[in-house]
Amino acid sequence: MTEERERRRLASDLHDQISQNLSICRLKLSLLKGSCTEVNTARAGEMKKIEDLLEEIIRETRTLTFEISPPILYDFGVKSALEWLLENVCRKSCIDTLLEGDLEEDRLGNSSSVLISRTVRELLHNVIKHANASKITISLSQKPHFFEICVTDNGIGFYPEKLHRKRAGFSHPFGGKRAGLHQS
Repeated sequence: MTEERERRRLASDLHDQISQNLSICRLKLSLLKGSCTEVNTARAGEMKKIEDLLEEIIRETRTLTFEISPPILYDFGVKSALEWLLENVCRKSCIDTLLEGDLEEDRLGNSSSVLISRTVRELLHNVIKHANASKITISLSQKPHFFEICVTDNGIGFYPEKLHRKRAGFSHPFGGKRAGLHQS
């Protein structure tokens, strides 16, 4: 949780300082561009390139802020954070995504919410990087003393025993793509 608090502080600084300063620069450039009385296409073209670059940097900073510590996790809960994460996966990688089930948000503390969010994020990155999948489904369920998050995809899969042979002494703790997280 100490690491997560630091991530949250860093994300807040990115948003509050860097993103806002970039937005101010973009606004001032737009005003400067609008106040030019003489039409100089070379300068106007350069100003447009700078505007576009600032817009891209602002977008990348927002994305980085959300990847470091998604504010949506703290403001709206883990299910909303997972929905946002899946929307981004779908948009960036053209993989169809589906979120099924639910978790009782009031039973999850910050540490459990962070654990779920980080774990699912890592699993999604692994699917994107290795599985060559066109569909990902996340199923959520909660019992009295544990919750389960099941991430499945229609990708090429892998054989844990082959990994074991390649990496002497290493074995995959879950033996596949399914991992249950236990809540205490």
